[in-house]
Amino acid sequence: LFFTDTNANPDYKLFIDQGVFKIYDTTYSATRLQVATNGEVTVHSNANFPNGITMNPGTASVVNTIAQRLGNTTAKIRFPANDTFTVETAGTERVRIDSSGRIGIGTDTMDSSAEVSITNAASSARVYMKSADNADCSIIFGSMNDAATGAIRYDHSDDSLRFYGYNNGEY
Repeated sequence: LFFTDTNANPDYKLFIDQGVFKIYDTTYSATRLQVATNGEVTVHSNANFPNGITMNPGTASVVNTIAQRLGNTTAKIRFPANDTFTVETAGTERVRIDSSGRIGIGTDTMDSSAEVSITNAASSARVYMKSADNADCSIIFGSMNDAATGAIRYDHSDDSLRFYGYNNGEY
């Protein structure tokens, strides 16, 4: 099936090639979209989706990169491995959540015992917490089955740094 514009030359054709449905751009001699016999959909390069694209779970196979801003090849949201999710900027992976739920910031190699790893090989690795002038910033320690916790707390109201131990006793 050929589609022609006003100059009477075919610009697109729809056809089946060895069981694969294709939309072919005859002007530029390129396949633009194909649906394989296994249901896999391939959208070829230079495709533009100004209103987005919707894919329902389990209905299509996609490549590792799931989102990339048009014209920007260095910022991506990806699935580089099974059950692993990453965010990249400037061509470098910045955040990773792996299959066990660990979060890496600035690293793709998390310590097996860590829930969050932050790495900066070029400078200091820091965590900034900011709160209202009359509030505090805290790091709270505890176990899953024990309400008794410890903490490090900076209180802005009196500019104090406090350490709390078992059952939140202040030291």
